[in-house]
Amino acid sequence: MNSEEELSVALHVVADGADTPPPPVDDLIRRGRRARMLARSMVAAGVVVAVVGTTALTVAAVGPRVAQEAAPAVDVAAAGGGNRHISFRISRTWRTPDGRAAFCSGGIDPAAQVGWEKGNAGGRYEIRFVGGLQYLKPAGRPWLAQPASGLTDALTCNGPVEEYTVDPAAVVQSLREKGPVEYTGRTGRGDEAVDTYRFSYSIKGGRLTYSGVISAGVTSRHVQRVTMNLSGDGVSDDFVTEFDGFGEPVRVTAPKL
Repeated sequence: MNSEEELSVALHVVADGADTPPPPVDDLIRRGRRARMLARSMVAAGVVVAVVGTTALTVAAVGPRVAQEAAPAVDVAAAGGGNRHISFRISRTWRTPDGRAAFCSGGIDPAAQVGWEKGNAGGRYEIRFVGGLQYLKPAGRPWLAQPASGLTDALTCNGPVEEYTVDPAAVVQSLREKGPVEYTGRTGRGDEAVDTYRFSYSIKGGRLTYSGVISAGVTSRHVQRVTMNLSGDGVSDDFVTEFDGFGEPVRVTAPKL
């Protein structure tokens, strides 16, 4: 069974109101592949996870350019976007099937390949990635360590795509491989101007659909916010992911084991 099938099965369990076991920490440690790894562990804990950012965009061809102020809106897929490797902070919020608030947050430096995150899905946890190792501390358990090939293997609170980046072009390009992305307009002026892109794509033969909106700063050329809805198989859940702290230092130290 692949990761998408596992997610679908887990969603059925949640939708049916069945009792769910505690998060499979050992499996989490063994398998890394973060976004899907988190989806599996969180859903098993009764939290419907939208693959941490599996916010698939529907890119029909980000164009034609639309102007709502003097300068035309940026076609990020063609213009190249911003700094693909700039550091940033990330936070995501959603609600579990029983209505409880869930979150994950972290600091990421793609260039230095270090990062950390904390969350409460399936119990409080913390993850650190430094020196090529993933350090995981599940609730009530000691630190565990294992090799990880990079941020996408070690962490789980990523954005709309598996790669850790806030470069709009990179995000749109990755998502347009799953479906069309539509430019929907610009709001604000000057440094406050934001371009938005709407996306939607389906998996499992159309039974699960990811849809949402990406907001990217025109001046900063960074993705600032992603709203996403996961629907299908009797489930409908909303996720909000926000990014800030662009270019700020991310300091991560290895814990004592």
